[in-house]
Amino acid sequence: MTDRTAVSRTPDACVVCGSNSLVDAGDIAAADLVHGYQKRFGLDVFEHFADTAKLSEVRCRDCDVHFFSPIITGKESFYRALAGLAWYYMAEKPEFAIARQFVKTTDAVLEVGAGRGAFAAYCGNEYVGLEFNPEAAEQARRSNANVIIEPLEKHASAHPGLYDVCCAFQVIEHVADPKQFVTSMAAATRPGGRVIVSVPNEAGLPGGTINDFLNLPPHHVTRWNHRSLGALATAAGLSLEAIESENVAGYHLGWYLAARLCKLLAPHLVARPGNRVRLGSIDYALWRALWLLGRSGALVLQPFLQGGGRLRGRGHTIIAVMRKGEFT
Repeated sequence: MTDRTAVSRTPDACVVCGSNSLVDAGDIAAADLVHGYQKRFGLDVFEHFADTAKLSEVRCRDCDVHFFSPIITGKESFYRALAGLAWYYMAEKPEFAIARQFVKTTDAVLEVGAGRGAFAAYCGNEYVGLEFNPEAAEQARRSNANVIIEPLEKHASAHPGLYDVCCAFQVIEHVADPKQFVTSMAAATRPGGRVIVSVPNEAGLPGGTINDFLNLPPHHVTRWNHRSLGALATAAGLSLEAIESENVAGYHLGWYLAARLCKLLAPHLVARPGNRVRLGSIDYALWRALWLLGRSGALVLQPFLQGGGRLRGRGHTIIAVMRKGEFT
């Protein structure tokens, strides 16, 4: 896929639409990010922020994307460490089933950031995955998924317009230049073909959760909603065919209930720009207690929560389906 190693720069324009109409939405201390990653995952990210005291969360007034400035993305060593977490590469995601509605078995499919190639099971024989993690690519090949190690830009240049569908699940929030990334995806897609991307939903579970360090730099450097994804399609020269918010997945019921408990019992713990991280001893302990209570309660309340459409569209992810023009 694209080179995701450390990039640090302070943009003077929106990373999606190029607008200069930017709002400083709040700061996060780099030391809190270092502390949080160590506390939650045992990961040392100090080297990413060695020359940075704080990061500003920036919102574009024109397209509503949020991004962190300076943009500091994860080094390869960081992603190798994350790959060691058993749950990091999921074999099944609800977004796969949503995307599958727009993929025919006869389509030639390119997946960017393919991980272990789980989406290959939803495709026909003409599937190629791009990945930069050698261990993940090797596991994919052992599962007979055609995953290779090659940057997206290089692959698109060598195979222009080859694919019917080019997709990237939970990838663009990691990259410093999402507009160029999706433009490269479009370059590999035939005229009339589809570009499908999925991202964490800022209007869903991720947007209201404090101490969600994997939704913060150096892991995620942008935050998305329907409006910003629509602007991304336009910026990349594509049309937006469909956009869907997934329901709350069964394995996220505890998270959903914990978020509801935070809003009810401790509203100061609901995340918002400028309040993404709370590591004070009392707040952190309260947040963890509500999180554990949510997980326990979900086991009992699962039938109630999953009934009556209560979880419709409130899940982790939004999926955008974009079309490339017939004449380009």
